[in-house]
Amino acid sequence: AIPDASGQVAIVAQPPARFACGDINNDGLWDLVYHGVEQRFGGCPGRPYLTYVMMWMQNIGTLSQPRLATPAPVPAVSGEIAFPGCEQTSVSLIDMDDDGYLDLFYV
Repeated sequence: AIPDASGQVAIVAQPPARFACGDINNDGLWDLVYHGVEQRFGGCPGRPYLTYVMMWMQNIGTLSQPRLATPAPVPAVSGEIAFPGCEQTSVSLIDMDDDGYLDLFYV
């Protein structure tokens, strides 16, 4: 479990959750991206109460004293990333096209 800035538990992702750190919104602060299982109604076939999600937690603190905001869908250039996924993936961040913005990769 990871707490958000208010001290409330923000992530209750079941193992094996995948995490990556990087400056998602180019504000100079490292944010947290995660892909893991959350309990929801609907879910995946054979696992009706589990859904795999790709979320981020913006650092609303400082570099020396990070504070993570409540999880939100990972921002995308046009809307949200379409990732309903029913399988666990790995996640990484890298500026693949050298435009100064981190790109999100998952496999």
